Amino acid sequence: MLLLTESRQLQLSGFFVTQNSQENTMITYQQLCDQQQKYNDELNKRRNKLRQLISEFCQAISQNLGLSDKYYNATINEVSATVPYVKLLELDSGEHQHINVMELPITFDEQGDPIAEAGISLTLEKSPNTYPKQSVFIRIEFTLKQNILILRFIDFDDGLFKVTVNLDDNNRFAYAVEAYKQLVMKTFTI
Repeated sequence: MLLLTESRQLQLSGFFVTQNSQENTMITYQQLCDQQQKYNDELNKRRNKLRQLISEFCQAISQNLGLSDKYYNATINEVSATVPYVKLLELDSGEHQHINVMELPITFDEQGDPIAEAGISLTLEKSPNTYPKQSVFIRIEFTLKQNILILRFIDFDDGLFKVTVNLDDNNRFAYAVEAYKQLVMKTFTI
C-alpha cells in the first residue's frame, strides 16, 4: 500500500503522483485500462513504422541495383517458383529463411523504441541462366528513435559500424544503401 502525505511526491518513470489534503482524486480502473490501451497502441504504431522502414530499405537496395522487378527461378527446372534478388531474412531460428516484413519480430528498449534484427540477402550470379546462384546476407540491427533510423551492421567492426538515417531527408536511404553495397563488396574481398 502506498501512502502519500500532503507534502510528499512519488516519481514513477516521468510521472509525479501527489496528494493534496483537500483533493482526493483516485485513479480508476477504467483510467488504468485506457492508459494501457494507449500504451499498446503507441507500441503497435512504432512497431509498424519500423517494419515499414525496413521494407523501404530493402526496396531502396533493389532499386539502386536495378533489381526491383527482377526474379530468378529457385532451381533450374522450377520455372513457377521465382525468388527476388533482394530478400529479408529472419535470424531468430538460425535458418535464415525469407520472411515477410510483417512477420519480423520486434522488441523494444527501455524507452519504448522498437528494435529488429534481420538479414538482408542479395543473390549474386555470373548470368541469369547460371546455377547455382550465390547469396550473401548482411545482418543488421534496426532501431527507430523518434525520426532517426539507426542501422547497426552486426558482423563488421565488432558490431560498431552504424549508419544513421534521418527520416526527414528526401533521399534518406542513399548512404545506408551504399554502406550495404560496400559491406557486400568487403565480404568478397581477400
